[in-house]
Amino acid sequence: MAAALVKPIAGPSPRLAFVVIALAAFAVRWTMLGYPFAEFDEQFYLLAGDRLLHGTIPYVDLWDRKPVGLFLVYAAIRLLGGSGIVQYHLVATAIVIGTAWMVFIFARRFAGSLGALLAALAYMLWLNLASGEGGQSPVFYNPLVLGAAMIVARTVERGARVRVNGCIAMLLIGVAMQIKYAAVFEGVFFGLTLVWLRWREDARASILADATLWIGCALAPTALAAGAYWSIGHLDDFVFANFVSIARRGHHPFATVAGRFAILCAILAPLVALAATNWREQKLRFVHLWLAASIFGVIVFGTYFDHYALPVVAPAAIAAAPAMERRRRLALAMLAIALVAGQIVLHVKKTKRGDATVAERLVAALSGSCNCPYIYDGQPVLYLLGHHCLPSKYAFPSHINFASERDADGMETASEAARIMALRPDRVMTREPAFALENMESRHAVYVA
Repeated sequence: MAAALVKPIAGPSPRLAFVVIALAAFAVRWTMLGYPFAEFDEQFYLLAGDRLLHGTIPYVDLWDRKPVGLFLVYAAIRLLGGSGIVQYHLVATAIVIGTAWMVFIFARRFAGSLGALLAALAYMLWLNLASGEGGQSPVFYNPLVLGAAMIVARTVERGARVRVNGCIAMLLIGVAMQIKYAAVFEGVFFGLTLVWLRWREDARASILADATLWIGCALAPTALAAGAYWSIGHLDDFVFANFVSIARRGHHPFATVAGRFAILCAILAPLVALAATNWREQKLRFVHLWLAASIFGVIVFGTYFDHYALPVVAPAAIAAAPAMERRRRLALAMLAIALVAGQIVLHVKKTKRGDATVAERLVAALSGSCNCPYIYDGQPVLYLLGHHCLPSKYAFPSHINFASERDADGMETASEAARIMALRPDRVMTREPAFALENMESRHAVYVA
């Protein structure tokens, strides 16, 4: 990392790249625009954002582990009106365009304009392969982490304004952590890089003070959120949901985890392998280490859902840009395969989950209830689309119906299912047969009521 990262290589203007990227983004994401049954997580985020605007307090009235910043993002999107579906898809697409453009700008430090543009296109295409076609949390926080990376990389190159640039970068990481705490791993790497810069400058007397300042900047948004909950008397709810409950979650079967890990590896392998061909290049040392930090962040969580790959895509694409420039035919073939594979993945999802007509039928089936319907296993966005009340603060189905969540969320899951059924909901949504990872105690409580 001692060498400069290299000067930007001349190429097409960012404006031209932006136009190409924007057109490509809408082309590859168009099929999911307005689709109500995107990933289950983001359905719940939209519901939570909507209810937040109506006075619901996350963790107190509606429970989840995600940082409150993510719900604030979706609450802001709900202010755009409509059902929220098209709106959050458009906002997410706009953010993807901006992030891909940042990938292009950063990659031009190491590759020609074509390689940088291919890297930007790869970023967008790989999102579709890893459940990033909608509004998963990394879609929103990746540009914050990428912005921090660009600031730190420029600071490594120029060796100036280390303290100030470090504060800006760590504040970006802090905001990213309030969208998903997984950003902490990349933040730690950036922080260590800043400390190394101070050491290299022989400013060792100020290292401790600077490191403390940078840590404070990174933690400030979370401290602000905690302070807000303290002020309303719900700090315990905030701490339990954000930090304690994750340690109480059970483990998934080894075969399931191994299968997910294999899928993750298959998704990331082409980009990471191409990035690895440049591993000896000094000018890419920072990006390779950033890539390693993002991969470590995936490995350490251990559950390996496909969307865990999303934070890795940006550094992998940037690190692969020089190889894409040199091996253009290979890169174009990879992107073509990713394009086709991504569209197949999206088609399969829509086929399995149903189209807009199915959504309308489900909304109609849940309508006319005299009390709150209960979605034990199904699409949580139906609460939003049908304007239904919630029978429980645990409205995300997985918190009750997943075996790994048994008694991990501050309640006994089977007892909570029984309590909901004791309310005699007019409509209950479930599925047959039981799925492999289901909490059978909760299922029994629903079916015997």
